[in-house]
Amino acid sequence: MSLFTRLERWFEAPFLNRPNDKAEALQIVFDLSKVDDEDRRAFREYGHQLMAQRFPRAVFWLLLALIVLTPLDFVLFHDEPAILWKTLLIRYFVSFVLAIFISLARFTPIVTRAPVLTGFITACTCVFAWAWYASSLTGPDTHRFGPLYFISCISLIGLFSLPRRIIVASSLSLTAVVGYTLRSPSFLSDPLFSSVIGHLVFGTSFAIAFGQMVQRLTFRSFIQQLHLQRQQKELEGLNATLEERVAEQTQELRFLTRKIQSVAEEERRYIAQEIHDQLGQELTAMRFALAFARPHLVEPQSVSTLVELESLLARTNETMRRILTRLRPRVVEQLGLVRALQWLVEDRSTSSDIRGTFTSTPDDIDVDGELAATLFAVAQEGITNLLKHA
Repeated sequence: MSLFTRLERWFEAPFLNRPNDKAEALQIVFDLSKVDDEDRRAFREYGHQLMAQRFPRAVFWLLLALIVLTPLDFVLFHDEPAILWKTLLIRYFVSFVLAIFISLARFTPIVTRAPVLTGFITACTCVFAWAWYASSLTGPDTHRFGPLYFISCISLIGLFSLPRRIIVASSLSLTAVVGYTLRSPSFLSDPLFSSVIGHLVFGTSFAIAFGQMVQRLTFRSFIQQLHLQRQQKELEGLNATLEERVAEQTQELRFLTRKIQSVAEEERRYIAQEIHDQLGQELTAMRFALAFARPHLVEPQSVSTLVELESLLARTNETMRRILTRLRPRVVEQLGLVRALQWLVEDRSTSSDIRGTFTSTPDDIDVDGELAATLFAVAQEGITNLLKHA
């Protein structure tokens, strides 16, 4: 186990061993041991891209603040020309360094390829210049040295691993000490030197701890978002598969429906053919038999019975014709859909008290035989219901 791994576990231990609800929530935040290497590589790439975007923006706003606040130096140090000159000099020098960094980010791929290295060099240069400036003004017990205590907090804008964060934060603090002592070597023997070092160590430790916590929280958020994106892609794939299966099932149902209709139509055709051939022939034979028997009957009662039989036979023929029309409308095959519908309306108007008309635009429609028979059956059923309930 490496030293940095032990430091990470030591940092996480106070949160993982507390037996309360808050500790459970913190354990969820810091327990990232189950994340695989692929997700960690994805987070490193994400952090690299984020720092490549974040560093130039931060430097730009810092440069803008330095330029905008320049008139403030003339207000604060108008009666101290020496301090004013030094302040303007350090302000222009830092602005120049920041402008170089922005130019590299804007016109070259250096910052995009190595955002940590370029940002680290820029930050160390600016910190060194600021420490040199603070040392040239007065001693470390003044407020001008105060920001150097937490100069390592600059590392908070980067998403670093713990080893890299320790190196960056410590280097920034060390750069501040070196820049200050090079300008004022006597500071090493100053009684306040140990106090300054203690403040710098505290500031560096705070920057490392707080930065590591932010990095962990960002890491967890990124992993959650990454998993949500993967689950969303899986759901989209499942939805696409489900849509394909639904389309296939719908196609199969349509095919089965057409098959059933085809079989039913074939069965109706067969039954209609049997009725027409067999029953029709028998009814025709009965009609000829009655016609042949009429001249041989002389009794009035027998003639009356024959008349009733002929009337019954005519009604039977009419019933058979209606059944055949409902089973298999041969008129559709013979006349076509439009003329068959016209015949249907005229036929129903003749056999009932309701008069109807039929118009079609265009005058003729070329429709498949099965579809034409289905449309005719729908119209026939509708007219039948109309006659029954109107």
